[in-house]
Amino acid sequence: WLLHENGVWLENATILQILEAANRAFPAPLVFSKCYFAHAVKFINATVDGNLTFDHCLLVGESDFAGAEINGQFNANSVRFLNRFGRAVRAQDIRAIGWFMREARVSGAFDIKGAVISGQFGADGARFSNRGGDALNASFAEIKGGLFLSKGAICIGHLLIGSAKIGHLLDLEKAQLYAGSGQYALSLNNARIGGELRMPRHFPLGIVDLSRAHAETLVDADVTWPKPLAAEPRGGGRNEGYSASRVGWLHL
Repeated sequence: WLLHENGVWLENATILQILEAANRAFPAPLVFSKCYFAHAVKFINATVDGNLTFDHCLLVGESDFAGAEINGQFNANSVRFLNRFGRAVRAQDIRAIGWFMREARVSGAFDIKGAVISGQFGADGARFSNRGGDALNASFAEIKGGLFLSKGAICIGHLLIGSAKIGHLLDLEKAQLYAGSGQYALSLNNARIGGELRMPRHFPLGIVDLSRAHAETLVDADVTWPKPLAAEPRGGGRNEGYSASRVGWLHL
C-alpha cells in the first residue's frame, strides 16, 4: 500500500484485525492516537523513518516490535498494552532515537532486551504489571541518554536491567517495586551506569541484586533496603546517602 509523504495520522480508529507491518519500510512517521487495536500490532524488523506513536491507544494481545528500527521516537504515552496471560510487548533488539511511555499501563511482560536507544527511555508514572514474572526486562539494553522510571512509576513483577549499559542516569528514586518474597524486585547484575544510579526511596518488596554493577555515583536512602540484599556494587565516583555501617558492603 502507498504511504503519503507526510506519513499516517489515525485518530479514534478501531482496528479489528492484526495490524501487520513486519519487514516493511515506512519512509515517514506513523501516528496512532486514541485508537483501539483488538489484536495488537506486528512491526517485526520494520523500519520507520520518523516517529512511531501510539499515544492514548489500547492494544490487546502481544504487540511485536522485535528487530525494528525507528529513526525517530517511539511514543506510547498514556497507552494501554494488555495481555495478562503472556507478553504484552516484545521489542527485543529494537533501535530507536528515544522511547517515551509516560503514564502508560502495561499488563503482561514488557520485553526490550537488547534494545539500543540513542536517547532517553522515559516511563515516569507508568505501571508495568506481570505478577510472578518479568514486568520490565531491559537486560543487555543500551540506553545512551538515561533510563527514567520514577515519579510514581510502579513495577509489579521483576524489573531486570542486568548487563545493560545506561548513559548519564538511571532514575528509580520515586519508583515502587513489588515482586514478592524470594523474587527479584530489581536486578542490576553486571549493569554499567555512566552517571548517577538513583535507588528507590520506596521500600522494594523482593530481592535487590546489585552484583558486579558499576555506577559513577550511587544515591540511596538506607531505610528503604529490603532483606535479603544481594549486593556488591562497584563505582568509580562518589556515593551519597550511606551511613558508615552501610559502606562496609560497598566495594568502591
